[in-house]
Amino acid sequence: MDWVEIGKGVGTAIGGALGALGTARLWRQIDRVKQAQADADSQSIRADARAGLDVIARYQALAERSEERASRAESRELLAVQRADRAEERERAAVERADAADSRARIAENKVRELETRIEKLEAIIGGRRRSDA
Repeated sequence: MDWVEIGKGVGTAIGGALGALGTARLWRQIDRVKQAQADADSQSIRADARAGLDVIARYQALAERSEERASRAESRELLAVQRADRAEERERAAVERADAADSRARIAENKVRELETRIEKLEAIIGGRRRSDA
C-alpha cells in the first residue's frame, strides 16, 4: 500500500463518516418535518372536533329553546282549554238558573190563574148570595 491509497482510504472513511453524519442529519430533518405535519394534522383534527362540538352545542341549545317554547305553548293551550271549560260551566249554570226561573215563573202564573179562578168563583158566590138576599 502506498500513501495515495492510504489517503484515499482515509478520505473515503472520513467522507463516509461525514456522509453518514449528513444522512443522519437529513433523516432527523425529515423526522422533524413529519412530526410538524403530524402535529399540524392533530391540531386540525382537534380544531375540527371543537368546531363539531360547538355545532352540537348550538343545536342542543336550539332544541332546548324549542322544547321550552313548545312547553309554554302547551301551557297556554291548556289554560285556554281550562278557560273554555269554565265558560261552558258558567253557561250551563246560567241556563239552569234561567230554566229554574222559567219554572218558578210558570208556577207563579199557575198560582195567579188559580187565585183568579177562586176569586171569580167567590165573586160569583157572593154575587149569587146578594141576588138571593135581595
